[in-house]
Amino acid sequence: LMVRVARTAASQVVTDANADLPGTSKGFVLMQNQRSFAWSQLLPMTRIPLAAIDTSIRWSQVLYGAIKLYLPPKNIVVKNIGRAPGSLGS
Repeated sequence: LMVRVARTAASQVVTDANADLPGTSKGFVLMQNQRSFAWSQLLPMTRIPLAAIDTSIRWSQVLYGAIKLYLPPKNIVVKNIGRAPGSLGS
């Protein structure tokens, strides 16, 4: 599934601009300094007990947060990165 289009009439025309191509990946070019972006922690690290399925005690640890982007023009997303045939993941 690439995108969803709301049905607005009995028949409609959808124009695909090839903004997202199937079988490709995204890459991120980031300026890694404190003036560019920062991590904002929303909740402290939490331990969630999981179901007991044997004699061991299992749990999951979660950390909720978000990235604050201060300089959007200096941090970019490169879309539609192709893979060579036979490479890992293709």
